[in-house]
Amino acid sequence: MQDSYIRSRGFALTLARRAVEDLRRDEFRQLRNYVDLCQALAQKTRYGAFFKQAQQVLERADSLYYDLVRCLLERVDSECLCTFGVNFGVGGVVYGAARLKQACEQTGQPAAWLNTANCAAVGLEEAVSRAEQDGQYVWVLYAQDAAALHRAVAVAEQHPFTAFLLVATPETVAATPPMLFAKCCNLSIWLLLPAPVLEPVSVEAARDLYKQKLLFGFAVLLDEQTAGQAMEPSWLSEMARWTPFCLYARMPGMGEETATRLRSRVVQSRTESAAPVMVLDWDGDLRAVNQGISEQAVVGAPVDAGLPFPFSR
Repeated sequence: MQDSYIRSRGFALTLARRAVEDLRRDEFRQLRNYVDLCQALAQKTRYGAFFKQAQQVLERADSLYYDLVRCLLERVDSECLCTFGVNFGVGGVVYGAARLKQACEQTGQPAAWLNTANCAAVGLEEAVSRAEQDGQYVWVLYAQDAAALHRAVAVAEQHPFTAFLLVATPETVAATPPMLFAKCCNLSIWLLLPAPVLEPVSVEAARDLYKQKLLFGFAVLLDEQTAGQAMEPSWLSEMARWTPFCLYARMPGMGEETATRLRSRVVQSRTESAAPVMVLDWDGDLRAVNQGISEQAVVGAPVDAGLPFPFSR
């Protein structure tokens, strides 16, 4: 564990807790104030353009981001929101990305700020520990069954300074004890859907996570046939009943034209229309973040490539 990250994280966590309280008092004004502050601090970094765009988006009173902040404050436990956000933002996107960029420039070799693993992988715990030593604090874990889900929670509890995105089917999550995730403030849960449809078991799992005020979303697999449904208002509104987040991942075989059209509609939904959920694009967003860090930035290779992982890369 890097001492500089621990210090930065502690400071950021204090600011995040204060920001949550400020936003509860006056979300519209305070959100603008915090974005203005971030933009001023980031003028000479690669993040300046991002916060400048955020300022422009927030000029609209019907911006998606006001509703997003309101949903998060109402639906998610404050400590979970602050801890996961700081681990992901400071550990992964700020501190981790800076370490990655430096390593790429020194070695000329590919490096990653985000790693992936099937929870059944041998040596997962050791891999997470090694990643922390290398300045990598973000993991996407896939749990195929209840035993894997319990292992993921145990790993998250052992590494409180790392952010874990846990992907599992609604059936797997619905079959677990209700309080399994209670102590994991550094864990975000993503219910894996094979298509843009909410089956009864998906609603059951979402309802349980909603009641516990956990940070969760839907991870939806899309192919050539189902990509057209992804941005339909009725579908987005259906998901918004439970969570403000949706992650789309493209299955192998999706045509380039379809993928480009999907990417365009996802990006547009964040800026030009008041979409009811924040739509994330596994393929496109990861590519954009990596390109913003370094030409050598990649998604981390899975701990065990022989085990299944739901998102194509």
